[in-house]
Amino acid sequence: MKKPSSILSLSNVQYSWPGQQQGLLIPEMTLDRGEHCFIRGPSGSGKSTFLSLLAGLVTPKAGTIELLTQDVTKQSRRHRDRFRADHMGIIFQQFNLVPYLNAIDNVLLPCRFSSLRRDRLAAPAAESARDVLEALDIPRTHWYSKIGELSVGQQQRVAAARALLGAPEIVLADEPTSALDENNRDRFLNLLIRLAEEKGSTVLFVSHDQTLASRFPRNQDITEWMEPAA
Repeated sequence: MKKPSSILSLSNVQYSWPGQQQGLLIPEMTLDRGEHCFIRGPSGSGKSTFLSLLAGLVTPKAGTIELLTQDVTKQSRRHRDRFRADHMGIIFQQFNLVPYLNAIDNVLLPCRFSSLRRDRLAAPAAESARDVLEALDIPRTHWYSKIGELSVGQQQRVAAARALLGAPEIVLADEPTSALDENNRDRFLNLLIRLAEEKGSTVLFVSHDQTLASRFPRNQDITEWMEPAA
């Protein structure tokens, strides 16, 4: 049973990959506001699919997915897109930054798509973008650099800044540390969690790297949700 404070509630969610003999079955999962969660599992086990289900990018065969008390499985694609823009920040595995934009303009993208996130800002959008880049240790000399001029670690932090701008209630992070060495991985994770807590965002972080599990109060092995497709 979901709690009044739940930001996420899943019940009997089923998903099958076309042409494959395995699927996901999630009997129940709830997550409270501010309760960060680590989803672990090997490559190909469905971690990215799980995040895509939460983001409304794919729909389950059965079950309910409630985010902020709204059942996204019953929304139209248009409403799911609007809900995602207003309430979710996503850190993609490949970052998905716009190469012809500089760092500041990449960070500002959520506020161009969502007036709700723009209205949450305590300062003008450009100033807020600079503040979050500074908090993530992106040097000022790089704020107006094109994305291709930044290191992989810097691009990753720009992607995190974009996800966090406008204080979305939910941040979905898809293997964002896979290209980093141990020191930079730990540094990035510390910065991400600290900023998420400052902004009141709940983080769902998926990775095959089980050494990260101890950094999160909630852990889930996604292989426990895998079963043969019906």
